[in-house]
Amino acid sequence: MQGPQLVVKFQAVESLTRAQIADEFGDLDAAVQRFKPTAERHKKLREVINQWHAGLDAEETIVHEGARWEIQVGARSNERSWVSMAKLYKAFGGLKAFLAACQVTIKAAIEVIGQNKVDELLVEERTGCRRLKAVPRATAVEAVEKAA
Repeated sequence: MQGPQLVVKFQAVESLTRAQIADEFGDLDAAVQRFKPTAERHKKLREVINQWHAGLDAEETIVHEGARWEIQVGARSNERSWVSMAKLYKAFGGLKAFLAACQVTIKAAIEVIGQNKVDELLVEERTGCRRLKAVPRATAVEAVEKAA
């Protein structure tokens, strides 16, 4: 059994006016917002199903059957990690080259040196992404009244 499929055809962005892009973005943003509870529930159920297999060997697979769907749980995927950070540092040939390639996450730094020390070492600037907020210009009734 295959679930429902949504087929949407979009115009090339280059052929749209700014007003058309704004309207389409707003429509899509509203659809994404309505879908959030579904996506959150899906994520939660995925976590629950994955918890069922905490002790399962990495290569093993398993199937869970419902009345309408079967959930096929695959083998664990491969992940890569460094054999040794010390060996990696040595391979870089020195501290300057190593530090140039390193990126320490704020979360990792907080776990190691604590929030207070991290706060002393951080700077914050407005260099991030801009937030886009789609706000309806008028309800359908207001739109009809304006047209009349």
